[in-house]
Amino acid sequence: MPQRRVDELLRLFLAELVGGGQADPPALRRGLASLDSGSLDGLRFSADANRVLPALGFVLDQGPDSDLVPDRLRTPAVNAWRANRLRNRAIVLLAGRVQKVLESIGERPILYKGVHYLDWLWPDVGSRRLQDLDLVMPGADVPRAIAALRQLSFEPVEEPASDAIHLRHPMGLEVDLHHRFQIFEDLDPSSATVAYSPRLDPTHRWRVFEPDRELATLIHHHCSEHMEAEGARLCWIADLALRLRAADAQDPRRVLPLVGDERRLARAGWLIALIEESLGVPLPRWREALPPPRDRADWATAMASNRMLPFGLPGARGWAKLLLAGSGIRRARWGPRPSLTDLRRLPAVMRSLGSPSR
Repeated sequence: MPQRRVDELLRLFLAELVGGGQADPPALRRGLASLDSGSLDGLRFSADANRVLPALGFVLDQGPDSDLVPDRLRTPAVNAWRANRLRNRAIVLLAGRVQKVLESIGERPILYKGVHYLDWLWPDVGSRRLQDLDLVMPGADVPRAIAALRQLSFEPVEEPASDAIHLRHPMGLEVDLHHRFQIFEDLDPSSATVAYSPRLDPTHRWRVFEPDRELATLIHHHCSEHMEAEGARLCWIADLALRLRAADAQDPRRVLPLVGDERRLARAGWLIALIEESLGVPLPRWREALPPPRDRADWATAMASNRMLPFGLPGARGWAKLLLAGSGIRRARWGPRPSLTDLRRLPAVMRSLGSPSR
């Protein structure tokens, strides 16, 4: 029962964050005030694993009844939000410098995902936790780009060869240079991009994908193997909810063919049904254009997915990790431990991914 209460409060929080019709701020704060210390710690741990602890701090800091929330949760969440505001402002400024130095050597980087969505869609500069800076640069002169970014103290991270080169800054920020971009093999940057004037750093303009391609990249990324490995993360659900609310002028018939992957589209259909039913964000055009979910898209299955899949379930290594987590060994590495109720939902979780139940 405590886990169900925690999951329900996370649903109310996310609905409030994205402005959904299921939001109920007084109920959220009363519910948080009723939790015992162990449940409060579990909620904080779950929010952090889902990359929304700063967003939770932002939501909890708003409104006249925010003092109802116990300090055991409110203080670390608000502190995470405030610290994230400072870090994100530094990242946005650094993103501008990265773009300028790459343009100085003749490259034309395209900004997509995190930093763009933080600036455009999220309600506060500290509310979205940024993992890295993603730049699309098809056919880039990679050695020359690396040499240019070393001027800003970025160093390449040694990893197996892939479609992206990863560089890390001493402050912890990573830059991913996507020099091959599989979703748009025939990408012509002159027709596929538009200029974007950022709110947080108006001193220059970014190049971003034109709206149909940009939304297709979001669906393609959030419904990819990342979802198989991590489940329906709340940060990704929030990205989709906020972005699709801003898509009134866009036609799904133009966007969805650009995704070009039936399993990704099936996952998108499941997530969009979840956003409508659990958060109260109306998205009828998008829901009708996507394959109907094989099962009802319910919140309990979404939360079970982001507790089970990071463990590697249903694979054999996942069960071994679960046993280690049950004994208290390195539990935090994989996030909150799945419950017996979660395990009973494993077939529904697999169907939400477009996989056969096991």
